[in-house]
Formats: sequence, C-alpha cells, structure tokens
Amino acid sequence: VANGTNTIVCNNTTLTPGQSKDFHVTLKVKSDQQSLCGKSMSNTAHVEMDNGLQDTNLANNDSTVPIPVVCPPPTFTISKTDNRTTIRPGDRDTYEITVTNTSPFAASATLNDQFPANQLAFQSASNGGRFDGSTITWNNLNFQPRETKTLTVQAQAHTDLMDGMVILNAVQVVNHGQERRTVNSDKHRRYRRSPIRSQFPRE
Repeated sequence: VANGTNTIVCNNTTLTPGQSKDFHVTLKVKSDQQSLCGKSMSNTAHVEMDNGLQDTNLANNDSTVPIPVVCPPPTFTISKTDNRTTIRPGDRDTYEITVTNTSPFAASATLNDQFPANQLAFQSASNGGRFDGSTITWNNLNFQPRETKTLTVQAQAHTDLMDGMVILNAVQVVNHGQERRTVNSDKHRRYRRSPIRSQFPRE
C-alpha cells in the first residue's frame, strides 16, 4: 500500500526459516517527465523485521536497481499552403506552415524552409524565423503535447518570372533531443504571366 510518501509498504509478511518470497511492482513514468530521457532512475527496496526484533546483519537489507529511461522520439506532422493556385510576377504571397506535435509529451523542433530566393523575394517570417539568403530557419520551437503552431512567410514573386516556370518550396521539421527524423512538405507552383491559370499539380 502506498502511504503517501513515495513508498510502497508491504506489511505483516511472514517467512519461515530459509523461505523467500517475490514481490512485483509495476511503475509507469509520467508522460510529462521528458527531462528524464536518457538518464537513469533508481528504485530501492528495504526490508526490516517487525515486532521490535533486531536483524543481526543490516548490510543486506537494501537493494537498489538503476532503471535507464528510454523515451520514444517525438513525432510531428507538417503541411504548407498559400491558399491560392495562381500568381502574377510581382504579386505578394503568404505561405502558411502548420506543424503539429503528435506526441503525448512536450517536445522541441527546428524547421528549415528551403526558400527559392532566385524566384521569390523574402519579406518576413513569423515566430522568429530567420532568413540567411537561401533558408528560413525556426530554431528551438517548443510544443506542448498535441500542440499545433501555424507559421507564416511573406514573399513576393520576382517580376522577371517566365511563363510556365515551376517553383519548388520545401519545408522540413527536425526533432530535437532524439535521433533525426524529418517530415517533408513540398509545394510546386507553376507561374504564368498570361493567362494566370496555373495550379499546384496533384500529388
């Protein structure tokens, strides 16, 4: 019986001389304890005599077992849209990137958007996104369990885009604290000067 002090007590256990008895305890690490990932927990069992009797050898009355904590890698989903199918050279465009932490625990991630700077002019990125001339990066985004974040990128189509050009814009999410696992979202856009009737090919 747990007595409210993080101790499980088994009372009034009677053993005959030379007898052994096994006790099985099942524990579950809380899902919000991701700070324990990669570390070790210790569980100690202690035995003592009842009825005021004295054990003549106390050196073997405790046993501690280390338990390594292995956490599953967090999982994410990602999608991107600009909610339009056509654009003219020089038009402004807003991309929406939706990222969801599908894990039952908090996690952090980095997003990398391979921005086609030779065809689009970068203007701004929400949530602290930084543009280095070719890639927009969101570092150390923190997500609560099941949380969804929507990021936006403001851009403008170059005025010299040729009819029928295809622009590839890919975004990637990389998990932190675990092995590298990524999810890609690719959007293809065909730009035309006239008529403006192009669209994302179906995938």
